[in-house]
Amino acid sequence: MARAFTRTDIKLSTDDAEFTLFQERLKKGATFVVGGNSTDGRDGGKSNYTVIFKPVLTDLQPESAAAADVLPALDQAEGWDGILSHIFETCEDVQTQTRILDILLGFDANDLGQSDLVKRLLARASKQPDSRLFGRLLQLNSQLGIEVAMTPLEPATIDGVLALTDRADADRGRELIFGSKTAAACLICHRIQGQGQNLGPDLSGIGLRSDLKTIIQSIVEPSAVITEGYRLQVIETDVSTISGAVLQETDSVILLVTQQGTLERIEVGSIKSRQTLDQSSMPATFSVILGNEQIADLAAFLLACRHPSGESTN
Repeated sequence: MARAFTRTDIKLSTDDAEFTLFQERLKKGATFVVGGNSTDGRDGGKSNYTVIFKPVLTDLQPESAAAADVLPALDQAEGWDGILSHIFETCEDVQTQTRILDILLGFDANDLGQSDLVKRLLARASKQPDSRLFGRLLQLNSQLGIEVAMTPLEPATIDGVLALTDRADADRGRELIFGSKTAAACLICHRIQGQGQNLGPDLSGIGLRSDLKTIIQSIVEPSAVITEGYRLQVIETDVSTISGAVLQETDSVILLVTQQGTLERIEVGSIKSRQTLDQSSMPATFSVILGNEQIADLAAFLLACRHPSGESTN
């Protein structure tokens, strides 16, 4: 193993010894033998060794040509944005690309906007995006003010989603719900497994009361079957027109939850007109934002929510 290590110019000095450091990038699970790297030509006679581990950003094993190209090129990438951009564009694995976009979504938009590398990456990735990346790219472009004509996803359909359920992944569906700043944004209105808001129907235990097709229909065509109390109401007041579902109502005040998940307090005395539409207060945009594959994953996870307390069982 000694021949695999390369001598560096880095030295580590203590009160009574000086270490010359050798380096090598090792794959996950690799073994190495301490000793044998020396500057005096002798393999023996050494009693102290210092081993320094520097973890890499991601564990990309060269099992494919794309992954094999990533590792050596990382040494030439500079800065966190350069590393993330290079991994995203070199590795064709959508799961890895999804993780990178999730990392970017975790940044403050003002800080992220300082990186021209990230902006160029998002602009290129948005030209012909994979359907599984569409929602995240849409969010990032909006946050950073990137104007790029994204090819719209083909709207999801019930039949299209059902055709993919045999290879749907409930873990990916869970990530769509609980992942930070995901396009699904279910927790803005719904409560699942003790998390989220009680602004829409509680989805804990939905797998007990709905079959797979019903769950898919509620996402793709939310107005096909409307839960009692969640019909869209349009209320015109003295100053504005607000639409949403009535959460609470008294003789003096109406508390309305909008389709964006915000709460509006409306004084009854200010109402000029009020309509109840034959339409769900849940937006019908998820079939466009998510696409067939992601909705299949989402439905697979919701079907596994079969505990009334919200604890998911599989």
